[in-house]
Amino acid sequence: MQILCTFFSLSLIGCNPTNHPAAAWSAGKLVVIVPETVQGAEAEFERELAHLLTDALHTQLELMPLPPEKIQASLQAHLAHLAAASLRNEL
Repeated sequence: MQILCTFFSLSLIGCNPTNHPAAAWSAGKLVVIVPETVQGAEAEFERELAHLLTDALHTQLELMPLPPEKIQASLQAHLAHLAAASLRNEL
């Protein structure tokens, strides 16, 4: 539950291909950005977490694959509701 709350609170912002702000998730669809190049257990965990969140919110999920370098700008433009991706910089 703590992971879900952290995931949701750190990622709620915005992304869709039409460059218009995403409609409110309560309208029936939650738009989630996922990295387009990530494979493996971590990527699957992020996608599964997004599915669990939409189930809890009783809404549909729209996954939006994007290159990692475009994720933050898309969120800042409010084109999606959240990103299921690590946005930290590696040292």
